Amino acid sequence: MFRSMISLIRRVLLASLLSACATLAYADSPSNPDAPANEQPTAQAQTLEQLLDAGGFMYKKLDGGKYRVMVEGNGEVTAIVCYEGVAYTTNDGVEVKIIYMYRWLADLAEGTEPSMALVKYVNNWNDKAYVGSVIINQYGVYNSNFLWLSSCTAQNFADNLYFLHYDGLKLAKEIKGLLEETSQEAANAR
Repeated sequence: MFRSMISLIRRVLLASLLSACATLAYADSPSNPDAPANEQPTAQAQTLEQLLDAGGFMYKKLDGGKYRVMVEGNGEVTAIVCYEGVAYTTNDGVEVKIIYMYRWLADLAEGTEPSMALVKYVNNWNDKAYVGSVIINQYGVYNSNFLWLSSCTAQNFADNLYFLHYDGLKLAKEIKGLLEETSQEAANAR
Protein backbone atom coordinates (compact mmCIF):
# COMPACT_ATOMS: atom_id res chain seq x y z
CA MET A 1 0.00 0.00 0.00
CA PHE A 2 2.79 2.40 0.98
CA ARG A 3 4.72 1.64 -2.24
CA SER A 4 1.66 2.24 -4.41
CA MET A 5 1.02 5.55 -2.60
CA ILE A 6 4.62 6.66 -3.22
CA SER A 7 4.25 5.57 -6.84
CA LEU A 8 1.04 7.59 -7.19
CA ILE A 9 2.63 10.69 -5.66
CA ARG A 10 5.63 10.31 -7.97
CA ARG A 11 3.35 10.05 -11.05
CA VAL A 12 1.29 13.08 -10.00
CA LEU A 13 4.41 15.19 -9.51
CA LEU A 14 5.93 13.98 -12.78
CA ALA A 15 2.67 14.64 -14.65
CA SER A 16 2.53 18.16 -13.23
CA LEU A 17 6.12 18.86 -14.19
CA LEU A 18 5.72 17.43 -17.70
CA SER A 19 2.49 19.35 -18.23
CA ALA A 20 4.05 22.63 -17.14
CA CYS A 21 7.18 22.07 -19.27
CA ALA A 22 5.17 21.08 -22.34
CA THR A 23 2.87 24.06 -21.94
CA LEU A 24 5.75 26.52 -21.70
CA ALA A 25 7.71 24.89 -24.52
CA TYR A 26 4.74 24.72 -26.88
CA ALA A 27 3.49 28.25 -26.24
CA ASP A 28 6.77 29.85 -27.33
CA SER A 29 7.67 27.31 -29.99
CA PRO A 30 8.02 28.22 -33.67
CA SER A 31 5.85 25.17 -34.42
CA ASN A 32 2.94 27.00 -32.79
CA PRO A 33 1.64 29.30 -35.56
CA ASP A 34 -0.87 30.89 -33.18
CA ALA A 35 1.78 32.19 -30.74
CA PRO A 36 2.08 35.96 -31.02
CA ALA A 37 5.61 37.14 -31.78
CA ASN A 38 7.72 38.22 -28.77
CA GLU A 39 4.87 37.62 -26.32
CA GLN A 40 5.34 35.52 -23.21
CA PRO A 41 2.73 32.87 -22.42
CA THR A 42 0.14 34.18 -20.01
CA ALA A 43 -0.36 32.57 -16.62
CA GLN A 44 -3.87 34.00 -16.37
CA ALA A 45 -6.33 31.30 -15.38
CA GLN A 46 -9.02 30.32 -17.85
CA THR A 47 -12.12 28.29 -17.30
CA LEU A 48 -12.68 24.71 -18.29
CA GLU A 49 -15.54 25.77 -20.54
CA GLN A 50 -13.25 28.19 -22.41
CA LEU A 51 -10.76 25.35 -23.00
CA LEU A 52 -13.55 23.09 -24.29
CA ASP A 53 -14.79 25.80 -26.65
CA ALA A 54 -11.27 26.59 -27.87
CA GLY A 55 -10.69 22.92 -28.67
CA GLY A 56 -13.99 22.62 -30.55
CA PHE A 57 -15.07 19.64 -28.45
CA MET A 58 -18.67 18.48 -28.24
CA TYR A 59 -19.70 18.57 -24.60
CA LYS A 60 -22.68 18.66 -22.31
CA LYS A 61 -22.76 20.59 -19.06
CA LEU A 62 -23.79 18.32 -16.18
CA ASP A 63 -24.83 19.05 -12.61
CA GLY A 64 -22.15 20.06 -10.14
CA GLY A 65 -19.98 21.93 -12.65
CA LYS A 66 -19.02 18.77 -14.53
CA TYR A 67 -18.84 18.40 -18.31
CA ARG A 68 -19.24 15.25 -20.42
CA VAL A 69 -16.83 15.66 -23.32
CA MET A 70 -17.05 13.47 -26.42
CA VAL A 71 -13.65 12.56 -27.88
CA GLU A 72 -13.42 10.72 -31.19
CA GLY A 73 -10.51 8.84 -32.74
CA ASN A 74 -9.86 5.55 -34.57
CA GLY A 75 -13.59 5.19 -35.22
CA GLU A 76 -14.35 5.14 -31.49
CA VAL A 77 -16.05 7.77 -29.33
CA THR A 78 -15.24 8.15 -25.64
CA ALA A 79 -17.15 10.13 -23.02
CA ILE A 80 -14.73 11.83 -20.64
CA VAL A 81 -15.99 13.69 -17.58
CA CYS A 82 -14.10 16.87 -16.70
CA TYR A 83 -14.47 19.37 -13.90
CA GLU A 84 -12.56 22.11 -12.12
CA GLY A 85 -11.48 21.62 -8.54
CA VAL A 86 -9.41 23.48 -5.98
CA ALA A 87 -6.06 21.76 -5.41
CA TYR A 88 -5.16 24.06 -2.55
CA THR A 89 -5.48 27.63 -1.31
CA THR A 90 -2.34 29.74 -0.88
CA ASN A 91 -1.58 31.69 2.29
CA ASP A 92 -2.81 34.78 0.40
CA GLY A 93 -6.22 33.14 -0.12
CA VAL A 94 -5.70 32.41 -3.84
CA GLU A 95 -7.33 29.18 -4.98
CA VAL A 96 -5.04 27.08 -7.15
CA LYS A 97 -7.30 25.10 -9.46
CA ILE A 98 -6.94 21.87 -11.38
CA ILE A 99 -8.93 20.28 -14.16
CA TYR A 100 -9.75 16.72 -13.21
CA MET A 101 -10.76 14.32 -15.97
CA TYR A 102 -11.75 10.67 -15.99
CA ARG A 103 -13.25 8.05 -18.24
CA TRP A 104 -15.05 4.85 -17.41
CA LEU A 105 -13.29 1.61 -18.36
CA ALA A 106 -15.42 -1.16 -16.81
CA ASP A 107 -18.12 -1.81 -14.22
CA LEU A 108 -17.62 -3.98 -11.18
CA ALA A 109 -20.67 -6.06 -10.30
CA GLU A 110 -22.15 -5.01 -6.98
CA GLY A 111 -20.42 -6.74 -4.11
CA THR A 112 -17.59 -7.99 -6.33
CA GLU A 113 -14.03 -7.68 -5.12
CA PRO A 114 -11.46 -7.01 -7.85
CA SER A 115 -9.31 -10.04 -8.58
CA MET A 116 -5.63 -10.05 -7.71
CA ALA A 117 -4.90 -10.28 -11.44
CA LEU A 118 -6.81 -7.01 -12.01
CA VAL A 119 -5.17 -5.27 -9.06
CA LYS A 120 -1.74 -6.42 -10.24
CA TYR A 121 -2.44 -5.25 -13.81
CA VAL A 122 -3.60 -1.81 -12.59
CA ASN A 123 -0.59 -1.46 -10.26
CA ASN A 124 1.81 -2.36 -13.08
CA TRP A 125 0.09 0.06 -15.46
CA ASN A 126 0.18 2.88 -12.90
CA ASP A 127 3.82 2.20 -12.08
CA LYS A 128 4.83 2.61 -15.73
CA ALA A 129 2.44 5.40 -16.75
CA TYR A 130 3.98 8.83 -17.27
CA VAL A 131 0.64 10.61 -17.17
CA GLY A 132 -2.64 9.68 -15.51
CA SER A 133 -3.61 6.67 -13.48
CA VAL A 134 -6.09 3.84 -13.35
CA ILE A 135 -8.42 3.76 -10.35
CA ILE A 136 -10.53 0.90 -8.99
CA ASN A 137 -13.42 1.69 -6.65
CA GLN A 138 -16.65 -0.05 -5.62
CA TYR A 139 -18.38 1.05 -8.84
CA GLY A 140 -15.82 0.25 -11.49
CA VAL A 141 -12.49 0.93 -13.09
CA TYR A 142 -11.56 4.38 -14.41
CA ASN A 143 -8.67 6.10 -16.16
CA SER A 144 -7.99 9.59 -14.81
CA ASN A 145 -5.69 12.57 -15.12
CA PHE A 146 -5.49 16.18 -14.00
CA LEU A 147 -3.96 19.43 -15.25
CA TRP A 148 -3.17 22.71 -13.53
CA LEU A 149 -5.76 25.17 -14.82
CA SER A 150 -3.47 28.22 -14.56
CA SER A 151 -0.91 26.80 -17.00
CA CYS A 152 -3.22 24.77 -19.25
CA THR A 153 -3.41 25.69 -22.93
CA ALA A 154 -6.12 24.53 -25.30
CA GLN A 155 -3.54 22.28 -27.02
CA ASN A 156 -2.34 20.77 -23.75
CA PHE A 157 -5.93 20.13 -22.68
CA ALA A 158 -6.79 18.48 -26.02
CA ASP A 159 -3.65 16.33 -25.87
CA ASN A 160 -4.66 15.03 -22.46
CA LEU A 161 -8.21 14.26 -23.56
CA TYR A 162 -6.88 12.26 -26.51
CA PHE A 163 -4.39 10.55 -24.23
CA LEU A 164 -7.27 9.32 -22.04
CA HIS A 165 -9.21 8.30 -25.16
CA TYR A 166 -6.50 6.21 -26.82
CA ASP A 167 -5.01 4.72 -23.65
CA GLY A 168 -8.52 3.98 -22.44
CA LEU A 169 -9.28 1.98 -25.57
CA LYS A 170 -6.32 -0.31 -24.85
CA LEU A 171 -7.03 -0.46 -21.12
CA ALA A 172 -10.74 -1.25 -21.53
CA LYS A 173 -9.99 -4.34 -23.65
CA GLU A 174 -7.39 -5.67 -21.20
CA ILE A 175 -9.54 -4.97 -18.14
CA LYS A 176 -12.63 -6.50 -19.73
CA GLY A 177 -10.68 -9.73 -20.24
CA LEU A 178 -9.48 -9.70 -16.62
CA LEU A 179 -13.03 -9.12 -15.37
CA GLU A 180 -14.31 -12.02 -17.48
CA GLU A 181 -11.65 -14.27 -15.93
CA THR A 182 -12.72 -13.07 -12.48
CA SER A 183 -16.36 -13.88 -13.24
CA GLN A 184 -15.39 -17.37 -14.45
CA GLU A 185 -13.30 -17.99 -11.32
CA ALA A 186 -16.18 -16.87 -9.08
CA ALA A 187 -18.65 -19.11 -10.96
CA ASN A 188 -16.29 -22.11 -10.71
CA ALA A 189 -15.81 -21.52 -6.98
CA ARG A 190 -19.56 -21.86 -6.36
